[in-house]
Amino acid sequence: MDKAHRETDRVLAITIKKLLVGKFDEMNLLFIGMALSSPISRTVLARRLKKEIAKVADDFTVFILAMLVIHLSEITSMAEYCYSLNTNYMNRELGVKSKGKFKPRTLGKGLKKRIKEQTRKELTKMVRDGKSNDDIQKRLDAITKRYRSLSVTIAKSEATRAENQARLDVMLEAEKQGKKLLKMWNAILDLRTRDSHRLINKQKRPLEEKFSNGCRFPGDPDAPLQEVVNCRCWLTAVKGV
Repeated sequence: MDKAHRETDRVLAITIKKLLVGKFDEMNLLFIGMALSSPISRTVLARRLKKEIAKVADDFTVFILAMLVIHLSEITSMAEYCYSLNTNYMNRELGVKSKGKFKPRTLGKGLKKRIKEQTRKELTKMVRDGKSNDDIQKRLDAITKRYRSLSVTIAKSEATRAENQARLDVMLEAEKQGKKLLKMWNAILDLRTRDSHRLINKQKRPLEEKFSNGCRFPGDPDAPLQEVVNCRCWLTAVKGV
C-alpha cells in the first residue's frame, strides 16, 4: 500500500466524520404533536392535519436536501483533493506531467420529489396509527440517519473513484509518451473485500481493457453497483512488454 493510497484513506476518514453530525429540529413537529391528543378518529385527524403534515414534509425535505448539498460539497472537495494527490503521485512514479480533470458527482434528478412523497406518506400513516410526537421524531431521525449513511457510502465510492481514475489517467498519458505499461488491481485480502475483487488481486491488464470483474479500475462509475460500492481497492502501474 503506497503513500498516496494511505493519504486517500486518511482524508476519507476525516470527511466521513463531517457527514455524521446534525438532526432535524423537533419544533417543526409541535403542531402535529399537540393535535395527536385529540379524541377524534385518527383517519379524520390525518385528513384535518393534511396541510400541517405537508408543511412538515416540506420542511424536512428542505432540511435533507440542504444536508445532502453540504455533504456533496464536502465529498467533492475530498474527491478533487484525492484526484490531485494521486495524479501527482503517479506523475512522479512514471516520470510524466499529466493534468487530468475530475468530474464531480451531482444529486440525482427527482430526489426532492421522492423525499417529500416518502415523508408525507410516513407522517400520515403515523398519525393514523396514533403514534406520539416522540415516535414521529424518532422516525424522521431514522430517515435522516439513512441519508447520512448514503452520504458516507457515496464518499467511500467517490474516494476510490477519484484515486483510481487519476492513476489510470496518468498511465494513459504515459502510454501516449511511449511508456509500455500494464495496470494491476490491488485488493485488501480481508473478510470485507468482495470475492470478485479478492480473486483478481494482482491481476494485470492492458490500460484500455477491463479487468475480469468488468471494471476498468476500482470505483469505475460505469461498472455495476455491486462491483463499486464500498470498494477499497487501488491500481498500480507495472511494466508492459
